[in-house]
Amino acid sequence: MITGTDKGREFTSFEYSAVHGYTDNDSNERPERWFTQIFALRMPGRMHSLAVQPKGVLGKLAGGLGFSRNPVGDAAFDQRWSLDGAPDDLTPQVRSWLAARQRPFRLTAGELWIWSEGRMDVARIDPALKELHELADALAKRQPR
Repeated sequence: MITGTDKGREFTSFEYSAVHGYTDNDSNERPERWFTQIFALRMPGRMHSLAVQPKGVLGKLAGGLGFSRNPVGDAAFDQRWSLDGAPDDLTPQVRSWLAARQRPFRLTAGELWIWSEGRMDVARIDPALKELHELADALAKRQPR
């Protein structure tokens, strides 16, 4: 785990892993450990939870049939992304960031998270912090409730 402060904001980066596959003796499939590097940036004040991730096959099919979890009113966005949170939180700046980066994110418990597949790599921290600061600034333009 690496922690520090960048541009006045506290950050953390750590490695997460999970085992996928069958682990019982009756299976011929070998379990596999998948690694993910998490990058988290502490946000100021209280912010509502928000998560945006790409839609899976079923989500895209449902979207094509007119069903969407929390539509934002942008057909291209609603077809590609799944939103867990208030549509008003996806300002034009946040949608622009998503269009440019194509990267899911999560805002929870006062921290903004993005992640990359693979083992912990210190060289990925600075580029991730740049993206986190851009997204944090875009999220700061959300409408107060």
